[in-house]
Amino acid sequence: MNGPGSPAAAPPPPLPPAPPVNPADSVKAPAIIMIVLAGLGGAVSALFLVLNILGVAVGSTSAMQDERIAQYVSGGCGIAFLAASIVLDVLVLLGGMKMLKLQSWGLALAAAIVCLVPCYWSCCGLGLIPGIWGLIVLLKPEVKAAFR
Repeated sequence: MNGPGSPAAAPPPPLPPAPPVNPADSVKAPAIIMIVLAGLGGAVSALFLVLNILGVAVGSTSAMQDERIAQYVSGGCGIAFLAASIVLDVLVLLGGMKMLKLQSWGLALAAAIVCLVPCYWSCCGLGLIPGIWGLIVLLKPEVKAAFR
């Protein structure tokens, strides 16, 4: 009887080695998503900033029922928030471009972390996908070593 515990049973064949990870392929998708979202977010923030400076505040629309919210998103606070948003969009855009070219690991990492900031983009949670994905990829030793 040749069962699994008998000496005549052959050991299972060894698993083939895992294919090597191509760092350029690993960072491509999260970097492109970050670039697209930062570009769109920056364009929308710039538009709202110009409208806010011109006095066409977002809070003046009929959709804003609460006067406190309308005051918060218009005027000086709105301008400061939109300016900060544009700065973060530029950071994510540059970080995504550097990630795509496997340059400046620190900037790419900072961009992925900024994507994780809650409600950074207009649709809350939208940046979580490229942020988490980017962090996972960037923290792999073989990917980190590929950055120059």
